[in-house]
Amino acid sequence: MRTFSFAAVGIFAGMMLSSAATAAELRVLGGGAMAAVWVGLKPKFEHTSGHKLDIFFGTTPNLIKEATSGKPFDVGVVPVR
Repeated sequence: MRTFSFAAVGIFAGMMLSSAATAAELRVLGGGAMAAVWVGLKPKFEHTSGHKLDIFFGTTPNLIKEATSGKPFDVGVVPVR
């Protein structure tokens, strides 16, 4: 879990420094097992960056359905296993 936290912070740091990340709201697709990590990261990220996070949690089939629905999203973070 700790490794994931560092990875997530790195991803968001990169998004904050990227000129492509100019949206006021970032849509994140994440595995449901990571909900506790995101709950902790979300307020810190929003406060630091000024961007809002819209996080969609789901199982793998639900994440695939959401990702292929045509609805835009900025980043997907899913477990490897």
